[in-house]
Amino acid sequence: MPQIYDLKRFTQNAYAGSHYQAHLLLQAIDINRRERLSDCCLEHLAHHVAESWESADKAPEISKLMKQLLDTTAAVNQDTLLEHALDRFCNQQDTSNAISTVCPSLTLLIAISYIDRLNKNYANFKGTNGCAYRLVVVAYMIAAKYMRANLRIIHFNENQKEKGSLPYHSNGADSRFSRLEIEFLHFLNYNLFVEEPEQLVWWAKTWEDQPVKQQQQHQQEVIFSTPYELQSSNR
Repeated sequence: MPQIYDLKRFTQNAYAGSHYQAHLLLQAIDINRRERLSDCCLEHLAHHVAESWESADKAPEISKLMKQLLDTTAAVNQDTLLEHALDRFCNQQDTSNAISTVCPSLTLLIAISYIDRLNKNYANFKGTNGCAYRLVVVAYMIAAKYMRANLRIIHFNENQKEKGSLPYHSNGADSRFSRLEIEFLHFLNYNLFVEEPEQLVWWAKTWEDQPVKQQQQHQQEVIFSTPYELQSSNR
């Protein structure tokens, strides 16, 4: 692990945004229309994460967590115009404990892509009890922070620009959460860039509006078990 004085710099660099990434994220948000992921999609993602890191019997717990994140972390009501939602999301005060995002569905898809990236790099590892649950929470928080760091580049009020990027949290009360975050970033080589976020959304849409029998067949025959694998195959 890097020295403590390097962690702040590495973490800040990981969350450094760009106009290019911001526009890719905006495109994905526009495609998703801030709609909730289908239950079938969530069940599939939950089973994938659970089986990758622990065991299939953890899937119901992971699915419940994912639904809770989608239902409780929206920065604004879905009926709010996107422009207003982005302004509020990008200009809100930084917090170290609360997770907030302008598009929970895209945030979750990005989070799972990070977890898949981690799994690809360390395919032979299995986590301890509760590992999958913690990974989803930390990855979701990281994805939300990364989205905000990018979107605020083009939606941040002029009088706030001097505040710069998201702060590095080091308060004692949040030390455990920060440690998990830093460890996650370290194993991702501090690279949070999402090459084709719109493909994550299109992947999720393949689970919508299907009869139950067809959904079950789709779950058995789907070529790409995760949106990250879909991205990888298109490179």
